Amino acid sequence: MPRSSADPPKTAGQVNVYWRRRVIALAAGLGMLALVTWTVNGALGGGPTRQATDLSQTTRQHSAQRSSPPASATPGSTAGATPSSAATPTPSPSSSAKRHPAGKRGRKTAAARVTGACPHADLVLSLFSARYSYQVHTRPQFSVDVVSTAHGRCTADLGGAHLHIVIQAGGKHQVWDSADCAGAAARATTLARGVPAAVQITWNRKTSAPGCRAPHRAVRPGTYTATAYSGKLSSRSMTFVLKGP
Repeated sequence: MPRSSADPPKTAGQVNVYWRRRVIALAAGLGMLALVTWTVNGALGGGPTRQATDLSQTTRQHSAQRSSPPASATPGSTAGATPSSAATPTPSPSSSAKRHPAGKRGRKTAAARVTGACPHADLVLSLFSARYSYQVHTRPQFSVDVVSTAHGRCTADLGGAHLHIVIQAGGKHQVWDSADCAGAAARATTLARGVPAAVQITWNRKTSAPGCRAPHRAVRPGTYTATAYSGKLSSRSMTFVLKGP
C-alpha cells in the first residue's frame, strides 16, 4: 500500500536506532568475512607445511639408518676394524735381510773369531776350595777360574807350568808349588769374554822342589795359605787348615 503523504515524519531517535542497526549488521558481516578468510588461508597454508615437515623427518630417519651399522655387528667383529690397521704393510723377512745382511749370524761369526793370545792384563784369576778345613789324610782340592775381559775370543795357556798354585806355611814359608812336578806341557784354551775356564788342582800334603826333586816330606798340621799364579798375575790368597790325627 503506498505511503500517503499524510504519514507523520520520523523522529531523531528513530533515525539513530535505524543507523545503529545498520552499523552492527555491517560489522557482523565484516567479522564473518574475516573469519572465513582466516580459516581458508590456514587450511591452505597448513597442509604443505605439515607435509614438508613430515617429509624432512622421514629423510632424516632414512639417513640415520644408512649411517648406523647393522644390528648384528658387534664391536669385536671385523666391521669395526680401522683402515689403518688393514693397510699397514708388514715387513717381509727378505727386506729385513737386505737391510741387515749379517744379522745375528754375522755377530756370532765375529764373536767366534779367535784374535790370538789373551793379553795378561785382560785375564782375571780366582781361587776356590770346597772347604777350609781338612781332616788327616784328606787332600785339599782347589779350583782356579780364569776369565778373559778382552773383546771376542782369545787363547790362554792353562798348562801346569803356566797356571799353578803356591802353598805357604803361616803365609811366609813356601812348602809346595804345583808347577814343580807338572811338566812343561802346554794346554791352549780358548776363552770367551766373561766365561770362566776352571782348572782343578789337588795337593798331596807334601813338600815339593823345582824339577820335582826329592825328598817329598809330609807337612805338619796347621794353617796354610794358597795363591794361584799365571806369570805375573795372581789371585787373592785363601787360608785353610790341615788337621792332625
